[in-house]
Amino acid sequence: CTPTELQHHVADSSIQARPSFHLPFRVSQIGPGIPWSAQVNWQDRHPVPSFLAGPRNNLVLARLAHDREMDSSLSGSNIVVLDFSAWQPSPDALYVVDRGHDAVIRRIRPGTRKLYLIADDNLDSPETWEALPSLSLDTLRGRVRWLGKEQAARASPANHMAAPSGAL
Repeated sequence: CTPTELQHHVADSSIQARPSFHLPFRVSQIGPGIPWSAQVNWQDRHPVPSFLAGPRNNLVLARLAHDREMDSSLSGSNIVVLDFSAWQPSPDALYVVDRGHDAVIRRIRPGTRKLYLIADDNLDSPETWEALPSLSLDTLRGRVRWLGKEQAARASPANHMAAPSGAL
């Protein structure tokens, strides 16, 4: 066989060896300029690592639109697993935040009367953090549990055999 055929065979073998389960995708991407939508396409599914197993009805995949403010944290990833179950906010975690006009992935810090959104490019500059007018956590749509990569070339939308990679 050719080196390319051998590489494809090895990639296919490693995909099958990884324990995983399939999750559906949200209909719309997450990123600047894209409004939040909770709609899910139950036919559009992709494998995720089995360590995420649990109450699967609280987990969903989302594709990411480019967000230059989060290049460091999201580098090399174009999909995320979102957790909609009850969780305590953590300063180290990433969240999907609904800003009204769009939904973006950010770290959060609660203030006295505001919720601060922190992007990679202003992590060390608290004076530039985006402040939401309310301390309410209602704007948090989900916690990012896993970052991965969806292969660009797939046989069909129903065939999601790309190997997920990376973890948060």
